[in-house]
Amino acid sequence: MGQPRVVRNYGEYEESEENIHKFGSNIIGYFTKFRRDFIKRHQDHIPTALLRETKKFTIDSVRLQKVVVSIFKDVKRYADFHNLFDCNGKIDICEHKEAGYFIKWFMSFTPILIPDAVVSQYRTHSIEFDNNNARDAYDEVEKINEYFALHTALHVFVKIPEQQGCFMHMEERRDILYMLTYRVGRLDGVDLAMLLHWIQQTLAQRPSYTYALLQALNHIPSLPESLLSQKRELEQQMEMVYSTMPEKDGHR
Repeated sequence: MGQPRVVRNYGEYEESEENIHKFGSNIIGYFTKFRRDFIKRHQDHIPTALLRETKKFTIDSVRLQKVVVSIFKDVKRYADFHNLFDCNGKIDICEHKEAGYFIKWFMSFTPILIPDAVVSQYRTHSIEFDNNNARDAYDEVEKINEYFALHTALHVFVKIPEQQGCFMHMEERRDILYMLTYRVGRLDGVDLAMLLHWIQQTLAQRPSYTYALLQALNHIPSLPESLLSQKRELEQQMEMVYSTMPEKDGHR
């Protein structure tokens, strides 16, 4: 006799009203903390009146529901195709794939909304003060969906300790965010999961997001031309870094 058939149990990814509401509420909770952290990061160099405008950073509930439902459908489809169920029939999928699908759909629907007037105020401030702090704040506001998607994928789903974020210099972060904004159209959630996996693995050995992203891209087969271009740019950056390092015992 064959093995008894295990009934598939989609658990938290079942498209019930309760699960959709719970998942969406968790995302809103992550965003509330992300917004508080934004204020803490910039409270010493951004006017208080401008920081108060963060209360106008909101999440559109309709778009958020589309994000959640799309993640559920992709996770279930992937689990069904690869038969990723434990002995109790519950979906058994790794956190990198959950994070990959989160980025894919969050970037597709961009549910975080900021009034144009607020974005314009941050832009004006960055021009008037023309320093890194002001520019960084404007960059975060302008690309709030990208920043939040990346932060949540790395630190909530994949659980990379947040203190490792200090290794991500602004230039490195812009490289990743640029890729998420303009170059992921031909990558699906599994490709993004592979990117996150290799970023995590590399960070455990070498605290450099540029190096981590380059290693990640090296492990994705059949990269679209846009990402091949980014890979070449990153290789050139790393070559420049190595060329400026002092030699030690015949090695750089």
